[in-house]
Amino acid sequence: MSTKKKVDAETATARAEIASKAKDAVKDKRCINGILELLGNLDIPRSPTRLEVTKAVASLRALLEAFQKLLARGDLDEAKEDGADATADVSAWLRERYESFWKALSSLLCSREEPSLRDLSLAGAFRLIRASHQRKERRRRKKEQEEGEESSDSDRWGGEERRRLRQSVLPSLLSDGCCMSGQISRLKEFLDFVDVRQNVVQLALKILRARSKETKDLPAPLVRNVMCLLEALDFSEPGGKESEQDGRGPRTFLCVGEDGASHFAYDHESARKSFSDLWECFLRLRMDVGVYRRTLLMLDDKVMPHLARPLLLTDFLVRSFPQLLKDSESVCP
Repeated sequence: MSTKKKVDAETATARAEIASKAKDAVKDKRCINGILELLGNLDIPRSPTRLEVTKAVASLRALLEAFQKLLARGDLDEAKEDGADATADVSAWLRERYESFWKALSSLLCSREEPSLRDLSLAGAFRLIRASHQRKERRRRKKEQEEGEESSDSDRWGGEERRRLRQSVLPSLLSDGCCMSGQISRLKEFLDFVDVRQNVVQLALKILRARSKETKDLPAPLVRNVMCLLEALDFSEPGGKESEQDGRGPRTFLCVGEDGASHFAYDHESARKSFSDLWECFLRLRMDVGVYRRTLLMLDDKVMPHLARPLLLTDFLVRSFPQLLKDSESVCP
């Protein structure tokens, strides 16, 4: 057998074994230790072999599917009271593994080893956010039916969804160690949803404020990644891309009723203010010539109409022209 055929056979076998272990873990709780092995496959070394990459990708896909099923089934729900029964112990163990999986997703999202893992991690993170929210909504509706009272929190993201964005997704996308332009470009498909856009802007603002509190001289990769995020945001339409043809209003990722209509309490003015504050915070940072130029190209159409205090642009323009002039002189003969 040739080397290529041997490697192909090994990778095919690895995929089949990984898929089988994930299915067994979901089907039979006596097999849940298989999750540990799949989590271990996500810790890939530098310059991984083809087999290691194959195992990582297959394990990531399998774990995403497995945890979505476990979430939907309620296996990750916290017990109302601490109990010593086996079911409670298994649920607690699964929740620990679920947290480990989220840490792995965050790490893979800004991994330099394999682009396919980064893309799959971003899409997977949003799949888990939706699965978690759907489980919460089912529990909420069941409680409403039992108690006969409507809940008041069905029109917004919960703390769990925002925590995942704040702690796992955005810190990786706004990495200060590498360029994340490809993944931020992939994020655009989620930013079309007004609820995602509103929460991303608000949480990105918190992250940038915290990072720039002590110094305006942030790492160049971080500044470029924030620039990419700002380029991806579009506030030209108050409600985002609306589905006017069926009258269901703005498209939302979460907070969607059984009829498909959104019931998210979108506050455009609040989101617009956060967008303005994010830009004001960004414009105070030190940036290289390339970022200066990209910023200047965006200011007129995409930024100024939404700034709460457009006069603050004066300080930025005063700082940018000497930098641009210095750069132009350096390339002139």
